[in-house]
Amino acid sequence: MNLSDSQTGGPAARRVSAMEAVLGHLRGAIERGEYAIGDKLPSEAELCRTLEVSRPVLREALRALQTMGLTVSRTGKGTFVVADAVEEPTFGDYAAGHLLEVRRHVEIPVAGYAARRRTPENLDHLTHLLDRMDRETDTTAWVAMDTVFHLAVAEAAQNPVFRRVIEEIRDALARQSAFLNELGGRREQSNREHRAIVEALAEGSGPGAERAMAHHLDRVETTLTDIVRSTRADHPTSGGPRRDRPGRPRPPGSDVQRFPAAASPAPGSGIAGAPAPASSPAPGAPAAAPPVREPGHVPVARLVRGGVVEGVHHGSVVVLGPDGDVRLALGDPEAAFYPRSALKPLQAVAMVRAGLPLDGELLSLAAASHSGEERHLAGTRRILDLAGLTEDDLRNVPDLPFDPVVRDAWVREGRAPSRLAQNCSGKHAAMLFTCLLNGWSTHDYLDPGHPLQKTVAETVEDLTGQRIAHVTVDGCGAPLFAVSLHGLARAAARITTAAPGTAEARVADAMREHAEMASGTGRDVAALMRAVPGLLAKDGFEGVQVAALPDGRAVAVKISDGANRARIPVAAAALARAGVARPR
Repeated sequence: MNLSDSQTGGPAARRVSAMEAVLGHLRGAIERGEYAIGDKLPSEAELCRTLEVSRPVLREALRALQTMGLTVSRTGKGTFVVADAVEEPTFGDYAAGHLLEVRRHVEIPVAGYAARRRTPENLDHLTHLLDRMDRETDTTAWVAMDTVFHLAVAEAAQNPVFRRVIEEIRDALARQSAFLNELGGRREQSNREHRAIVEALAEGSGPGAERAMAHHLDRVETTLTDIVRSTRADHPTSGGPRRDRPGRPRPPGSDVQRFPAAASPAPGSGIAGAPAPASSPAPGAPAAAPPVREPGHVPVARLVRGGVVEGVHHGSVVVLGPDGDVRLALGDPEAAFYPRSALKPLQAVAMVRAGLPLDGELLSLAAASHSGEERHLAGTRRILDLAGLTEDDLRNVPDLPFDPVVRDAWVREGRAPSRLAQNCSGKHAAMLFTCLLNGWSTHDYLDPGHPLQKTVAETVEDLTGQRIAHVTVDGCGAPLFAVSLHGLARAAARITTAAPGTAEARVADAMREHAEMASGTGRDVAALMRAVPGLLAKDGFEGVQVAALPDGRAVAVKISDGANRARIPVAAAALARAGVARPR
C-alpha cells in the first residue's frame, strides 16, 4: 500500500499530502473499529513498511492522531488507541473549544486597541512579517511566523498584559496553526485574513480591526469543525461488525497488543514548555550543587602499540540504568565540571519551554555544534529571518567554520571569521528568536542575569536535578554552567524519556532525525546516533560526550586532558556496559 501520493475522492478531487493520507488511513481504521480502545498500533517500522512512507511523515500523522484525542504515545512502549471518535482536538494542555473561547474574548478587542494605538514601527514590523509569510513555503517556518504575527498584534495594543496573555497560549496557538495548515490547507486563506487585519490597523479603524480578527477566528473555528466532523462516510466500513462487538474478525495480519485501560492516560500529554512527569525531577527543590574540586580522574583509555602501552588517557565515566541507578562509575562523576557544548540540548529544551516554535532541522540546529557547512549557515539565517533579525544581531564570538575542509575553503576564498560561521550560531539565533517572542531585550541576551539565561539555568537545574555549582563564559560567549557528570547523564535520560510533545521530546526527536544538522557531515556524534536506533548523543569541547536511549539508559564521559581521540572509544565502551550491542 503506497500512501505517498493520494487524492481525495469525488468530483472535486484534490491531491493530499502523504501525511494527510496516512492520517486518514489510520483514523479510518480506528473509527471502523479495526483498532479498538486499548489496542496498540503496529510499530513505526511496520507502518512505514506497510504504508510505504518515511518515518517523519508517519510521526506527523501519529502526532495528529494524538491531537485529535484518538491515541496516546507511551515512550518505549508504542502508540495506543484511547478513543474511537474525534470529539475535540487538544493543543497542548488546552482543548480547542477553550482556546477559541479565550481567543475571541482577548484577540478581538486587542485588535481594536491595536488599531487605535499602533505605532509606525508596529505597522512596519507587521507588514514585513506578512510579506515573508506570503513567500514562505515551509509549514514549520510559516507556523513560527504565524505565532509571531499574533504576538505582534498584541504588542501593537501597547498593553503588556495583552502580550502576556498571548504568550501564555502561544504554544497552543502554534500547535493549532500547524494542525489546521497541515489538514485544512489554511495557509493562503490565513495570509489574506492576516492582511485584512493589518489593513484595518493601518487605517486606524478599531471596529474594522475587530471585525477582521473576528472573521479570522470564525474561519479557524469552521476549519476545525470540518476536520472534527469528517464523518465515517469518508472511511467506509466493510460492513462487518466492530472489533469491540462479539464475533468481529481480527484484521488480516494484525497482531494487536492490549494496553490496560486503567493505565490509559488522557489525551493531551502536556503543553510544550511544561515538564512532563517522565522527565521531571524528584519532588522538591534540586539537590545541592556538586562540589567544586580537582576531579579524581582515573585511567579510562590506553593506546597500545605492539603490546606496549604507548599512552594513557584519564577521565571519568558514569553509566545509568533505565531506572536511573548508577550501573558504573569511574573516576569522579560527582565533581563539578563544565559540560561545554554537551549542555546544548538542555539549552534548547529551555528555549522550547519558553515558546521557541522551531522543530525539525531548525530545532536540531538550535542545539548544534555545527561544522559551518552551507546548510548550517542557511538554517541560521532562516531562524534569524523568522525573528526579523540579521547576522549583525548575533553576539557570539566570530570564528572560522569548525570542519577542516570547509574551513580551508573558507580561508582560500579570503573570507574572515564570522559570527554566522561559528559553530554555535544556530543556538544564538534561536536565543534571539526566543527573546523576541517573550518581549525580552536582545542586545544583552548573553548576560547571566538576562531572563533568557535565567530560564536556561532553571532548566539545567530541573533536568540535572541539582543546583548549578558555578557560572562562567563558554567559548561562544554564552553563560556556561558547572554541573556533575552524573547530573548531565541524568538530564540526557530525562530528555529521551520525556512524553511525546513535550519540549524535551521535541528536542530529542529533532536531533535524532537531523543528526548532521546538529553536527555535520562525517562527524562521529552523528554516526553514533545513526548506528544506535533511538540514541541521542551530544559532544562537547575538552573531551565531553553524553548519550541516552529512550528507555532511560544514559552515559556521560569526560576525558581529563580534553583529547578528542579518546572521547568516542570511551563512550562506546560505556554504551556497551549499558547493554548496547555493537552495531553490525
